[in-house]
Amino acid sequence: MLVQEFEPKVAIEIGIETGIASAYMCKAASRYGGLVIGIDFREDACQLVTNILPTHFYYIFLNERSQTAYTKVQAIVDKLGQKPVGLVFQDSSHHYQESKDEWALYSPMVNGVWICDDITPSFHDPAIDPPGKGMVQYFEELPGDKRIYQELYPKGVGNKQGVVIV
Repeated sequence: MLVQEFEPKVAIEIGIETGIASAYMCKAASRYGGLVIGIDFREDACQLVTNILPTHFYYIFLNERSQTAYTKVQAIVDKLGQKPVGLVFQDSSHHYQESKDEWALYSPMVNGVWICDDITPSFHDPAIDPPGKGMVQYFEELPGDKRIYQELYPKGVGNKQGVVIV
């Protein structure tokens, strides 16, 4: 399979946690001048990544739901031209409806790859998610060319990532 060089103007991580994915994206973006936007509800996660890789990284700390983040991201990408987001790594709530809402907000600005973390049946919470709807069903309902990949962790530890070509 031929792999092409991929240099998105903007990469977004929704749900930073420890910042590992953001750090890798920032390292790649530093080679060609790309921008990484991290969105999280935990300010300490955002500041951790900013302290490690302060260049090529812009974080959005939220104490509200996703519409606030979307407005801030939209203002940034509007300055860069039409559909400048080439990569989204969605590792946020892991709930069906919240994941669908994020897709509805961000996918129109994407021309590239959307990666969903934790596409497993274990990410279904009956207290929050609709009956029979979890991350597996969310991913299955997404449009586009899709693939699922198993993480390279010891057997039984890792989760699956779903990749969509947008």
